[in-house]
Amino acid sequence: MSDKPSKKQDLRARYTKQILGESLLQLLEEKPLGKITVKELCAAADINRATFYAHFSDIYELMDEMKKELEKNVLEHMEKWVSDTRLDKRESLTEYLRFTRENAFLYLLMREENGADSLRSHTWEVVKRHQLSHPPVSAPQLPENQQEYLLVFYTYGITQVIDEWLRQDAPISAHELADMLYRYCIPEMQGRPLSGGNGP
Repeated sequence: MSDKPSKKQDLRARYTKQILGESLLQLLEEKPLGKITVKELCAAADINRATFYAHFSDIYELMDEMKKELEKNVLEHMEKWVSDTRLDKRESLTEYLRFTRENAFLYLLMREENGADSLRSHTWEVVKRHQLSHPPVSAPQLPENQQEYLLVFYTYGITQVIDEWLRQDAPISAHELADMLYRYCIPEMQGRPLSGGNGP
């Protein structure tokens, strides 16, 4: 008989981890991670401690798994956006923004805490891999090593705009922000002239 978990067991494990993760995020809105106990988390999730320990050794392991999963999904969404071959990438950018909005609390926690270098560096590598072949329109004759400095400027500027949008609880829609970025910031990264007004 195979020791491989059944589909039902796998679904149950994923559901348990999802509930624990959601409950941990709710508790993190009230107190820092170091102040949250396993007993408190299990009570919030309505899960017994034996079930918790069947999946994690402590709360820090749960948090690490949540961060790794979010980083993986952030990079997948970003890869889809920056590798989009269509001239108008607003649709894929909007999808990326919607994903960050749905996961805003943990996303900002990862971006702002000490040790956030992993997400930042991986984000930069994704952008650099796709964008260095398209020098900014403001300086198309710059050598590649100088183009990279401009790309850092645009990339981190756009990232900070997204962070601020999330900190303000997304006062405009993902579509509106994507449209603004596409018109006034991203064309520079793609080697296209800026557009104004209401046209495409």
